[in-house]
Amino acid sequence: ARPSLVVIHDMNPHWEKCPYFVYKMLFDLKKPSHPTRGVPTAINCLSTLLKEPVVRSSFVQADGVKLLVPLICPASTQQSIQGPA
Repeated sequence: ARPSLVVIHDMNPHWEKCPYFVYKMLFDLKKPSHPTRGVPTAINCLSTLLKEPVVRSSFVQADGVKLLVPLICPASTQQSIQGPA
């Protein structure tokens, strides 16, 4: 079994760079670094990273949920989540 990222965090002094990586992935969702690969790569990275509580905290603090909702929900569902305009 692969070790949890939390265990790796205890062993790896570079773990503090994780929030930077989350912000980088969110920036790629806003302004993709590559026209066709930027968003899918960012989503793939986030799907792996968000399994860990420490990463989810950084993601929520950076308003990442607002960026993901339009990518994973149909427009009609978004309107019901956000409420009437």
